[in-house]
Amino acid sequence: GALETLFVAWDASLGAPIDRVLVAELVVRFTLSQTLVPFQGDADELHGRLRAIIRQVRRALPRD
Repeated sequence: GALETLFVAWDASLGAPIDRVLVAELVVRFTLSQTLVPFQGDADELHGRLRAIIRQVRRALPRD
């Protein structure tokens, strides 16, 4: 698919496969929501907040 190269890179970076269907679904839903209600805030702040929540989730995941 169109995102295959990106998914492979993420899998390698994270050391585990990601849920590709979920990521694609999130991208589609985000794109649709941006079309209907564009984000009005600071994009850099949003990116920082997303990084922070991803770090929190990764820390909370059980380690094998």
